[in-house]
Amino acid sequence: MKNPVFTGSAVAIITPMNDDFSINYDEFKKFIDWQIDNGTDAIVICGTTGESSTLKTVHHLEAIKFCVDYVNGRVLLLQVPAQIIQNVVLNLLKRLANMVLTHFCL
Repeated sequence: MKNPVFTGSAVAIITPMNDDFSINYDEFKKFIDWQIDNGTDAIVICGTTGESSTLKTVHHLEAIKFCVDYVNGRVLLLQVPAQIIQNVVLNLLKRLANMVLTHFCL
C-alpha cells in the first residue's frame, strides 16, 4: 500500500476580496487561523467553487505566496495548478470571442 500524502481533512478555503478586487489579507488570515485552530489537516488554496474560473492568475499567485508565508508549516497546503491553467484558457477564449469560430473544445 502506498503512503498517503496526508491523513485527515483538507478544506478548500475562499479567497476573500476587497471591493477593488484585491485580496483581503486580514480576512484571509482569519479563515486560515480558524481552520488550523479547529483541527484542519490541510488547506486547499484557491480551491473553492468558482475561484478557478474567476480569480486572475496574479491573485492565485498572491494567495499561494501569502498562505505559504503565513501558515509557515502549521498545516499542509495544497493547490491544484489546473486552476491557473483554466484562467489562461478563459483569457484565450475571451480573445477568440471576436473571431468566427463555431465551437471550442476544452
